[in-house]
Amino acid sequence: MLLPATTEQPSNRVRQADDMSTVRLPVVREPPSPLRELLECSSFWPHIRVANSLLAFTSMGAHVDRTVTGTPGPFTYRVNGQVVNRIGSLIPEDGAQPEYLQLYIFDTDNELENRKRAFTRGSSSLEIPDSVIVLLIEMMDRHNHIAKTFRNARDRFKSTGSIEYSITLVSGAN
Repeated sequence: MLLPATTEQPSNRVRQADDMSTVRLPVVREPPSPLRELLECSSFWPHIRVANSLLAFTSMGAHVDRTVTGTPGPFTYRVNGQVVNRIGSLIPEDGAQPEYLQLYIFDTDNELENRKRAFTRGSSSLEIPDSVIVLLIEMMDRHNHIAKTFRNARDRFKSTGSIEYSITLVSGAN
């Protein structure tokens, strides 16, 4: 259990109750607009997972242990083995609909409908208004360096028609 380091003023220092060691947490950055305004709106909160999934670059891959779900007590989600991000190719296979990161590159003239269809597996009806989804896509384009990288791939694909493009994502120290 983590407890605030002091009760007098907010801090980014936290102490762990069981062994009294301290941990430094990074300062939480202010979210960009329109996300900041949406987070202040209680009607958005029930749809936050949908909004997050609509903008996802990857899907999680893991062997989920389903023997612990649906049992009495607190929600438990247990994974056996390694958790991976399934990222796939930059362009969908012939005849396949774009999904995840491909939505940032392929057929972006129809991006809103493609995102909704990928999320709903065919249907395009969601509880989040289209205008909010468009604002969130634009926010990602302005503020997320990975989205910018994929948009660059889109621009290169559109201008050259070449699918010979590779992107290497490297995790660095914060």
